[in-house]
Amino acid sequence: MRLARFSAAVVAAALSFGIATGMPPAHAAGSADGSTVLVQTLDSLWAQDHTLDAQVSDATATLDRLDATVATQGRSTPDSVYVQIAAQEAVVHSLVGQHADVNNQITETKSIIAERGSQVAVAATAQQAAAEQADPRMAQVDAVIATLPYPVRTLGTRIVFGNHPAIGPAWGAYDRNTNTLYLGETAFASDTRFRYTVAHEYAHAYEQIMMSAANRQQAFSIVSSASAAAPADELFADTLATIWGAGADSFYWTPPAEVVAQVAPLVR
Repeated sequence: MRLARFSAAVVAAALSFGIATGMPPAHAAGSADGSTVLVQTLDSLWAQDHTLDAQVSDATATLDRLDATVATQGRSTPDSVYVQIAAQEAVVHSLVGQHADVNNQITETKSIIAERGSQVAVAATAQQAAAEQADPRMAQVDAVIATLPYPVRTLGTRIVFGNHPAIGPAWGAYDRNTNTLYLGETAFASDTRFRYTVAHEYAHAYEQIMMSAANRQQAFSIVSSASAAAPADELFADTLATIWGAGADSFYWTPPAEVVAQVAPLVR
């Protein structure tokens, strides 16, 4: 469950998971990279990469058409066509260079995020040890985290035992404005439910903090096309929990195998 809009329908659904808000993503200071700016920079770079990729394709197609003109007309090709070819080659060369620069920046930014995420993980381990002394339930959370294929500790998400004050009783909830994961008492009803709840809420955190805008949109489109049973973000969280091997007691849906196969390449 992800904290969001507070319509009557959402309040009625609060016994389940995820309230979702139409607000733009707000990454907390405790996110994996330690900085909202870095995550926003990565999203911007991914957008530039997508735009430049399209521009390179268009410019290359134009150059191919000009080359085809020369191949067809041979010696009778007007000089103006050769001038256009030279100009278009310069455009392609420039765009390819810009594309390479953006890809390098993406690689560097992801490396910084990964490095800071590791630092967060180290700090989280120390915090976890202290928390376990105060609340043995943290050991149950850690046992689930250890089985997940993605290092969710690097997301820097804070864990609170109890219900989110805005929604009341629920298995769990994720507040993206504070990067906080809430685990209600009913989440502990069984091992499968608890494993699913932890994975589902961390899936919300992963979607908000680590996914590019393009991958998020594509994943939401895939799950929405397959079901209208719940908001796209909740269907996605159940799907990612399934990909992580923790969706046996999923609340919103059991994603079809073809949906899992389509979403899997969009996540790490």
